[in-house]
Amino acid sequence: MKICLICVSRRGAQLAQRIAAAMAGQTSIYIYQRYEDSLPAGDGVHSFSDIGETVEKCFGDADALVFICSVGIAVRVTAPYIRSKLTDPAVVAVDENGRFAVSVLSGHIGGANELTGRIAHIIGAQPVITTATDSGGRFSPDMFAKENDLVITDMAMAKELAALSAAGEDIPVVSEVSYIDSRGDDSGNCGILVTDSTDSPPPFEKTLFLLPRNIVLGVGCRKGKEPAVLMALAEDILMQHGIDRRRVKAVVSVDIKRDEAAVAELARSFGTAPVFFSADELMGIDGDFASSDYVKAVTGADNICERSIGAYAKSLGRSFWLIAGKTIRDGCTCAVGELYEKRCKGEDRHAEKQDEKDDRGR
Repeated sequence: MKICLICVSRRGAQLAQRIAAAMAGQTSIYIYQRYEDSLPAGDGVHSFSDIGETVEKCFGDADALVFICSVGIAVRVTAPYIRSKLTDPAVVAVDENGRFAVSVLSGHIGGANELTGRIAHIIGAQPVITTATDSGGRFSPDMFAKENDLVITDMAMAKELAALSAAGEDIPVVSEVSYIDSRGDDSGNCGILVTDSTDSPPPFEKTLFLLPRNIVLGVGCRKGKEPAVLMALAEDILMQHGIDRRRVKAVVSVDIKRDEAAVAELARSFGTAPVFFSADELMGIDGDFASSDYVKAVTGADNICERSIGAYAKSLGRSFWLIAGKTIRDGCTCAVGELYEKRCKGEDRHAEKQDEKDDRGR
């Protein structure tokens, strides 16, 4: 998690140091230039003269902004950049005396509530969390989606269910995904459906569809390949297999492709950063993969796209199956895999998924 600590006073700078020390490697400190001598110079410490410019930069780059100042300042300077709870970073405000840590923005999906608790623990402050479902100890659709890495397809419906939950109504969950359990009574008129397709029949009059982010794109390309070519290949494969692009969790490849614009742009289009593995890591993945002597001579691995998916799954301690094996087009390759929890053969998983789709159509 990339966190920007923004402070406007000498005392605030000292508090920022304490937070940064406890979150080693995750934070950058931005201090008003009048007080820059309060902090030792070095990596991760920056001074500013215009807080608005600093917030604009951090809002686009960071996962969270922590203001060591009043809530009022935090609200005013972030207001011009607020867009959506799906994309806005977490915003937390801490008073410079370290008495309170306040979750200001993106409490659930952005993680501000959780971050507020962490910071409060570090500095001995009182956490202040005002989201209705949290303060009332009620089920939160937003938090359920975040904890299970699910995509919210309809924010208006999510807000409606959150309001109903805060008012005391139980929100049942029907899950068609094997590693997420159903909960509650599915006989009500509102609830959640966890499914890999929004074409599934809704079990409730008011149904919030949540999609699992468990699709991995394994890719490769010739040096200097135009990003549009790889992008078109990936999008076509997803469309052919009826996969909602919002389900893509990662774009993965071999580390010698780290500087390829096509790979970086593809990952960026899915709101993520590419993940790379060494040739040795790829060759250490067991499985029945397409093999190329030419690719092995160039990269050190006989297959990039399929093996990269396996390496990524291994890094998460999960299993995978290939929805679409290696596809080649105009100097680019792409494979599509799905992560799951229980280990089974890809062919069995494919049959299981087909049975699920058949059942939905009956």
